[in-house]
Amino acid sequence: MEVIDGIQILETAKQKNPKTEVIIISGFATSEATKEALKKKTLDFIAKPFCLEDLCNIIHYAGNGKNKTAKRYLKSLAWS
Repeated sequence: MEVIDGIQILETAKQKNPKTEVIIISGFATSEATKEALKKKTLDFIAKPFCLEDLCNIIHYAGNGKNKTAKRYLKSLAWS
């Protein structure tokens, strides 16, 4: 089986349905990977280890169609 990364999954999901929301969780988060994922319209990019409550909040916002709110929420976590 071919090994693929989160960006490839994101691209495939968006090709099949552009409205699909994708949250990438990575143990190898770099600023370059984060920028690439956000450019390709990921809902959020989370570095491991992460707080489960934060992930639940992002999923909650995504489910309610508040994507911009979820992105602002994640950015506030990154700078706090």
